[in-house]
Amino acid sequence: MLISIDAEYDTNSPKSQIGFILSRKVGNAAVRNRVRRWMKQELSEFLKENPRIIVKFSVFIKPMGEDYYKNMSFLSFKKVLNNGIKFISKKHAPKTAK
Repeated sequence: MLISIDAEYDTNSPKSQIGFILSRKVGNAAVRNRVRRWMKQELSEFLKENPRIIVKFSVFIKPMGEDYYKNMSFLSFKKVLNNGIKFISKKHAPKTAK
């Protein structure tokens, strides 16, 4: 699955913002909405677990082969998305003074 997550930490913003971009090539409306719901669920859980993080997420879901997302299970999607979130969290974590 091709997922691209961009995050920008914004301490001036009152709350986190999340944007999703899915091409029509990902699948029909039902498939795109299912993937969008999965993303909302996982990112909201991440933000609930980390309430002090104020971040702007942009999530891009790239088209894959025919019926790729239609046949995808939630657990495999969750694993890929969580790996992306962990990578972004480490890469863009606010610097702490020593």
